[in-house]
Amino acid sequence: MPRTTALGLAALAGAVVERAGAYPGYLHSCVAWVAGDTGYMSASTLADGAGGKCSIDISGIPASGFIGDTEYSVVVTSDRATLNKLYSSDGQCLGNDFGDATLAKTKTFTWVAPGSDVSFHAMCSTGFTQIFAAPAAAVSYSGTSRALTPAPAPISPAPAVATAKVGTGMDIALGADGLKLSFEPLGVDSVQFEVSIDRDAWIGFGLSSGSAVSMTAGGAGSDVVTCSNGQVKQYKIVSYAIPTTAVDVPGSSCKQENGKTALRFARSIAAQDSQQRDLTPGSSQQIIWAYGDDGVQLQQFHDSNKGGKNIDFASGNTVAAAKRSGEAVLFLHLALMAIAWGGFIPLGAIIANRFHIGSWFVWHRGLQSIGWLLQLVGFVMAVVYAQEHSSHFSVPHAVIGLVVVVIGTAQPLNALVRPHVPAEGERKSMKRKVWEVVHKGSGWIAVALGAANVFIGAAAARAKDYDGAVVGTAVGLGIFCMLIPLCVLVLSFVAKNRMVDLLRLLPKDTNTGTDSRVTIFGRSSPEPGEPVSGQKRSPEHKATGIV
Repeated sequence: MPRTTALGLAALAGAVVERAGAYPGYLHSCVAWVAGDTGYMSASTLADGAGGKCSIDISGIPASGFIGDTEYSVVVTSDRATLNKLYSSDGQCLGNDFGDATLAKTKTFTWVAPGSDVSFHAMCSTGFTQIFAAPAAAVSYSGTSRALTPAPAPISPAPAVATAKVGTGMDIALGADGLKLSFEPLGVDSVQFEVSIDRDAWIGFGLSSGSAVSMTAGGAGSDVVTCSNGQVKQYKIVSYAIPTTAVDVPGSSCKQENGKTALRFARSIAAQDSQQRDLTPGSSQQIIWAYGDDGVQLQQFHDSNKGGKNIDFASGNTVAAAKRSGEAVLFLHLALMAIAWGGFIPLGAIIANRFHIGSWFVWHRGLQSIGWLLQLVGFVMAVVYAQEHSSHFSVPHAVIGLVVVVIGTAQPLNALVRPHVPAEGERKSMKRKVWEVVHKGSGWIAVALGAANVFIGAAAARAKDYDGAVVGTAVGLGIFCMLIPLCVLVLSFVAKNRMVDLLRLLPKDTNTGTDSRVTIFGRSSPEPGEPVSGQKRSPEHKATGIV
């Protein structure tokens, strides 16, 4: 592939990754952002927006005070093109852009005034690694609201609305490895939790939201408490990465001894800060959990040791959560990789190995080039997916995939330096022998690992609790793509004559002049540019194709 094309692909990959995760539409809840906050996308901290990097213009709101139930314009500005989110302390969370087409230096938001004083907070994002927090801006309530209608006085006091209370749950099974949950009311407004497992390991338990199990509550942030290395910490998890910012949990305990682990902590029913989520007894609520392997006391990536379900903390009844649906970038990744490593690349390798006839080299080079391009784009999709919905190289499928892509991407490069094929009667040079071992050996290793990794990926999707559409597509597409190269391989052994007749239809190799009716399943036509018996070697040999 031309160098300019490869550079263009690299630039495209960089652009996709740079913008991944920077869209306000992915952040489903707002807080009073301030410079130095952590846990947003891949930025280490929120940068200070002072000095024009990110600011809030409230000139559209009267200085004498706003009128309740009235619409006003609030403008977020920056000295560079950004994507923006605006939050007002009365609970309005504004800004849902998903595309780079909305990058701008100003963004106007329509805000509906409440009946109390308000402060505004905003963030401006140039990419998922650089996010600015604007200095807060405050506005005052004038004391009046538009079109107020006094409510009629009740004839008698309204009856109190019954509120469901937290019940008691004992040894509720979480998953299949013996993790158990118990809880009971503690006074009138708090709950005591205990999560235990019969292994010496770290434990994480928390509250999330959504119809399907989500570690991040769909980007809004889950409320998780962990027992790790003898300490109890509470986290707000907004991304698929091991969190680094935590708060202590007073009155809690983490015991990891004698082959058992127990996490005990108490919390209020109502959330006490932006790190927590409310408990909702009387209605179904999503809980999530994760734990380490036996002997692993320090919190780390949990692989398949995780899960989630819905629970009613009033009754203790649990219901399985819906399976996770596939993201568009995941479907693109699995489709591109299945077609490349299940179809094009294995077929090109089989033709080079079994069909030295006619234009075999043209077919080999063409199939490998298409597969090479598809797997590069598929790898970019994997990077975007890991950034948005998972973590990088945390499962065997991702590690194997990286190895396969590195080997596959290097194949055209080592083909460019191959020594020439010896002429008839000439012995192979040592350089040629070494090159054949490296090029063909690494190629077959990549083909075998790539094909296997298609199905390892399907198993990984199942372990991540994806629905049947994702797992079925991965398995079905993998099998379908592999049928063609497998059939061609089988036919090369059991139907030689028919394959010879078929391949006679191939045109002559324009580089060598070799006719298609050359011996099959053995040494026959030379590589492009190599001499036919009695001819001199072409000086352009080393500049042609891939073998």
